[in-house]
Amino acid sequence: MFAAVALLVATAGAPQEIRLRPTDDVWVYSYASDPAGDTFLRAWGMGGTSVPDDPSMVDGYSFGYLRFDVSKAPAGAKLASARLDLTSTANPGYALDDAKSSPLEVRALSGMFKEGGWNYEKAGAVHPMPGLAGLFGFTHPDAMPKKDQTFVLSVDLLHGKGDFSTYLATAEAGKDKAVCLAICSALDPASQGRESIYKVYSREGPPGTEPVLRLTFASSR
Repeated sequence: MFAAVALLVATAGAPQEIRLRPTDDVWVYSYASDPAGDTFLRAWGMGGTSVPDDPSMVDGYSFGYLRFDVSKAPAGAKLASARLDLTSTANPGYALDDAKSSPLEVRALSGMFKEGGWNYEKAGAVHPMPGLAGLFGFTHPDAMPKKDQTFVLSVDLLHGKGDFSTYLATAEAGKDKAVCLAICSALDPASQGRESIYKVYSREGPPGTEPVLRLTFASSR
């Protein structure tokens, strides 16, 4: 298993970047056979929505939850950039136009989770935050990738309407020292084809494919 945190400290006065790998992740779907140990996280929606407005109506949606230990973040430093890199499986089943209209989203979670003891009954209580205020960023391929090659979907977490800087600062100050994120999408396999989903590697994937949260903090000087 890879180390959860790799801290890159630049020279004095230069920005600092922290690269975080998930300490926990789960595939959140009612029929997931091994939500905590699956090699993949999958995201799709229903009826043109990525997240239901009513958390009790999550059945039929598919999300990926990720938890990162942020205890190594420099206290009080200004967040200059934040990016979540996800490695997609090769040969995605969605059409490019569908991916552009229904991008892969990264959202705030309503609460904390851990892999250990996770079960789907908790999805109504710990759920992706709906609306623009819960949306940190989104992405889609600019072009269809080459056949049989994996590719990276990179999400700028400061791009959406959601305030990721405050969300992170709250996580840093909390007792868990962890930030939890959800990956979601409005791609709908029921109407766009059964393979029309986002499928990315979890932390249980092959070396080099695991999700990575990249946080860059401005110099204090």
